Formats: sequence, structure tokens, C-alpha cells
Amino acid sequence: MRKKYLVLSVVLVAMLAIINTPKVNSHIIYPPVASCGDPTNAGITCAQSGCHASNQASNSSLLALKIDTTTFLTGTLDANFKYIPNQTYYIGFQTLAAAYAFGFQIASLDASNAQAGNFAVSDAVHTKLQTAGGIQYMGHLHANHTISSWVFKWTAPASGAVTFYYAFNPADSSSFVNSIPGAPVYFSNLTINPLSVGITDISDKLSNLNVFPNPISNEFGLSFNLKQSEEITASVYTMDGKLANSVINEKIGAGNFYRTFDISHLASGVYLVQLNVGGAVVTKKIIKE
Repeated sequence: MRKKYLVLSVVLVAMLAIINTPKVNSHIIYPPVASCGDPTNAGITCAQSGCHASNQASNSSLLALKIDTTTFLTGTLDANFKYIPNQTYYIGFQTLAAAYAFGFQIASLDASNAQAGNFAVSDAVHTKLQTAGGIQYMGHLHANHTISSWVFKWTAPASGAVTFYYAFNPADSSSFVNSIPGAPVYFSNLTINPLSVGITDISDKLSNLNVFPNPISNEFGLSFNLKQSEEITASVYTMDGKLANSVINEKIGAGNFYRTFDISHLASGVYLVQLNVGGAVVTKKIIKE
């Protein structure tokens, strides 16, 4: 009989503990799918979906977006960034606002509001990938871990402008006990464009284009025959879309062109030389040893 009373007492204590435990907001685990403000879901964020009480436009002081082909994340993801088609990148999403805990969600859409590129989880402990209506949504996993930055993969599409729609929140401790916490949700979007890789039709502009040698050590040569006077720019880009060196920006007369360019200051690796001739663009890969 004493044993039965003991068991009953333990059960009653456990029930009382459950009854008196504050309700935890379920979305601290991960955000509702399609809640980052993208147009495919009528611009709904976690505020409109009932997880948070307020909705505010973001600004650059609240967020740092980074991008790179490695997890070093040396590049800035902004409107000046040019992606390499079909290249896989690491994106870093960091909330800069002070708070108790943090959450985020992001989607990437093309001009027709269809999926642009593909996300992939690189940190299964802190991020979660969801899909709704053919759109991928990368977001936080376990917002109560108090981590304010996340890293995940994104493979760029073959072409076209890409718009990232994202929402994030710096949450206070009430987010864990209130069904609709007061922490604001910030939202914004960012559009980037591709860096042209390959050759457009420039036969009406020039002939005999040559970038040499390849691989190179300290300098490379550029030669071609220009059919008429043209405004020409030539730039060297890293494989993650960052401008490494601008080598030509001038009007060049018709005829044979030959010039060498010193890139000894650049680290060893693969680069892209992009030549723009009167609006026609050609891009060549070079290897610096």
C-alpha cells in the first residue's frame, strides 16, 4: 500500500508540474514554412502568421549577409555581387541586433517568382530546410540556442536575376512563454544578377580574341582585332563573383590590340577575365599559379 501511495504521489507531482509550466512558443523550434515575406505567399512573415506581434522593414545596420565558395565567407552579399551560374556558395546570415534569441527564414526567387537556384543544409544542428508550393525556405532550427548567425549552401541558377526574400527576429525571453511574443519580425529583399560566363555573339565587334598564357604566373596578355572603335572594359573576377582587378576602361580604336596586365598581387587560383566590347560580353577562365 505504501508503494502505491508513493507512485500516486509521483504522478500527481508530475501532473501539477505540467499544469503549472508556462506554454512554450512552438515556433522557437523552426519558423512556419513560407513566412519570410516572399510574394508567393502574399508577403506573409512570421508576424502575420501569428508567431510575432509586429512587423518592421529591415535596414543594413541590423543584418550582415556574407557569401563565398568556402565557409570563410569573405564576400558581401549585396546588390553589387555577381553570381557564377551553377556555382555552389555558402551564405552567412547574421543578425546584428542585441537580443535573447534569434530566428530567420530566407527564400530565393526568379523574376517569375519561381524557385531560383537551390538551398542545402550545411549545419543540420542550427538550420532547417522546408518546401511549400515548389519554393524552398531555409530557416533556423531551435531558436533558443541563442546563436545569431547561420551558414547554409545555395547553388545558383543557370541564368537570370535572383531575389532573396528574408525575415528575421531578435527575440526577448518572452518568446518562450508567450504564444504571440512581442519581439518584432524584420523583413527585406535583395536582388543579385549573374556574372556572364561564356561567349555572347561578338563576331560583329572583334575577331581573333586570345587570352594568354594559361596558366599564368604574374601577368597575362589580351589580344584581338577590333572592327571599329568601341568603348571597352576588361575586369578580373574571383570565382565567387568579387571584382579582383579592373584592367581596361577606355575607348579603343579599330585594328589590332595587344596588351599585358600585371596580376602578381593576386593569390593563386582560378579567375574570370570579362571583356565588354560595346555591350557585347565574353568571359574567359584563367588559372594563376
